[in-house]
Amino acid sequence: MLRVGICDNDRNLVAQLEEILLQLGALTNIQLEIDSFFDGQELVRHYEGGNRFDLLFLDIEMEKMSGIGAATKIREWDQHVLIIFCSSYESYFMELFEVEPFRFLKKPLNLPDVRNVFEKAYHKILRQGRYFEYAFNKEIIRLPLLDIYYFESKGRRIYIHTTEGIQQFNGQLSKIEKQLEANSLSFLRIHQSYLINFQQIKVLSYTHAILQNGEKLPIGPKRQKEIRSQYLHLLEE
Repeated sequence: MLRVGICDNDRNLVAQLEEILLQLGALTNIQLEIDSFFDGQELVRHYEGGNRFDLLFLDIEMEKMSGIGAATKIREWDQHVLIIFCSSYESYFMELFEVEPFRFLKKPLNLPDVRNVFEKAYHKILRQGRYFEYAFNKEIIRLPLLDIYYFESKGRRIYIHTTEGIQQFNGQLSKIEKQLEANSLSFLRIHQSYLINFQQIKVLSYTHAILQNGEKLPIGPKRQKEIRSQYLHLLEE
């Protein structure tokens, strides 16, 4: 699932871009979740509520809050989202550097240009390691890491506890741990059976962790000191 936001005060353009993206998702077998906004303030309020996107298409000139103003606020919360500015004007390039845009699309939009930028953005998101990928029933499934609470091991079965429910596949927790470590991703092996997402921790004590969904998981006695140290180090970062 790729989370995409569109923000433009031109409702016809929003509808056009949404239709193009859905076509591209169908062509490339990428599942998209698209949210649309019609002014920068509305988008910023969405972010203030704790929501995040993988990819944002932002108009530059909007009445209540410009795209640059909205992007500046968003960068305070999210350094990872890829921002693509859409505009009829090319006089904003110097201002855009401050918010580190990924690309610039010139209006009017067309399918080839949007497709080119979308595919480049998607491959960059994958390279950033923001998804966990696994095989199940001969299909490749990608889960946003932010949606994962923890991995649980039971025998040869791995259960992925996510914001959307529980998924499962055959695997080894140690291999998943090494895979996540290789991509510098913040998961903690608190127990022989549990690998939890640092960003989903609500409370951590020496003996247990409480996640954002309210689940309470034990920390193995031999791991308590190490987990405490790792957790404090991640907080400092």
